Amino acid sequence: TTFTANVSEDYTVVVTDPLDATTCNETSLPVTVIINPSPTAEIETTDLEYCAGETGVTLEATAVAGATYSWKAVSDDSEQSTTNPSSLLLAGDYYVDVTLSGCTETSAEVTVIENELPLSTIEDGATFCSENLSTEELTVTMTEGDLPFTVTYTDAANLSQILNITSGTTGSITGLTTGDYTLTKVTDANGCYTDLTETSTI
Repeated sequence: TTFTANVSEDYTVVVTDPLDATTCNETSLPVTVIINPSPTAEIETTDLEYCAGETGVTLEATAVAGATYSWKAVSDDSEQSTTNPSSLLLAGDYYVDVTLSGCTETSAEVTVIENELPLSTIEDGATFCSENLSTEELTVTMTEGDLPFTVTYTDAANLSQILNITSGTTGSITGLTTGDYTLTKVTDANGCYTDLTETSTI
């Protein structure tokens, strides 16, 4: 005969002789059953993206005193880290097993994303005619990254300027004068940036 205990308390069993239930019975010593609560397994990290060239992100689960943590890749269930927060993790899908007093709870999955670095080029201004500079534009073309873009460049007077590209893949530098225009940095919507030395000479 079996009995399932689902409440933490002391239990005994009474064995009775079916032929003499009044006098023929025996009571066992008590045993204490402890039902351990399942630990919380919840990933709290919300910033799950990093830029190419960086070393990944750390994931953090809700802290549970005395618990152990096993961060695993969804692709093959391989263990990636046993600390909370985790060690640095690269792009992929992950979950964490949280174990406390022999009870294990598994979190929902999260996806870590690697964002590419933004890149841009600047049009060659060598063919512009000096008498038409007031109507000419230098085209800056984005080749990588996500909108919107902030492009930093130095103008012909070697002054730092900003070009914002909020739609499409190109932007224009106007008000041109003879000299060098150099792209120095481009940043995209993900906060990823690339330092540049792209120069166009007018």
